[in-house]
Amino acid sequence: MKYRHLLVFLLSLLTYTASAQDHRSLIKHTAQLMADAIVVGDYKTVIAYTYPPFVKARGGKLKLESDLKQGLLKLKSAGNPLIIKHIEIGDPSKEVKIDSAWYSVVPEKIILKMNGDDYSGTGSLVAISSDNGEHWYFLDAASPQKLEAM
Repeated sequence: MKYRHLLVFLLSLLTYTASAQDHRSLIKHTAQLMADAIVVGDYKTVIAYTYPPFVKARGGKLKLESDLKQGLLKLKSAGNPLIIKHIEIGDPSKEVKIDSAWYSVVPEKIILKMNGDDYSGTGSLVAISSDNGEHWYFLDAASPQKLEAM
């Protein structure tokens, strides 16, 4: 009987660990899709993975798409044009449930080109799921105004 309880406990622990890892791989995959869309200027995909309350707070999908295009044009037309070459997504943190939503922090490394030189920087995204990890949306953790807009 004692071993039976131990076996049940170990199996439940393995099941919990496997489901958490499944979420983390989905978070990473989805964040990389968004990052790749940023690099190629696919604003519709970027917005599709952006946290919906933020999109709404910024005036909706069309307004946000227009703002993103204008922002990128400014970067490219400046005296020293800035080009986003690559964004590499790291391994997300373990998800945490707060109220009815799940959250994770996702590290990212951004490679930029300016004046013929490559520069890199690191940052983080906040991953948010309101449907128990089935779909994940993202916010840039370095922009407090994004969090305040919600």
